Amino acid sequence: MLVPPPTPLYTLAPSINDLEQATHDLVERCVASLTGHFSSVFVTGVRTTARHHVVELATATGNLRLMEIIEPPTR
Repeated sequence: MLVPPPTPLYTLAPSINDLEQATHDLVERCVASLTGHFSSVFVTGVRTTARHHVVELATATGNLRLMEIIEPPTR
């Protein structure tokens, strides 16, 4: 039986205040994308630019920035 690796555990930096549900979901998706690479990460920042959502992380091997493209509105 193959057992998939667990998603990494994460901790939010104290400077990150209460997250809205959409932002929390974004962090969950980004951390889940690291499954099998890290056992835990430290979320140091979450922000949105005009075209991307950005999640900044600290890992055991260094800092990492994950970006998710914001889908343009459909017409």
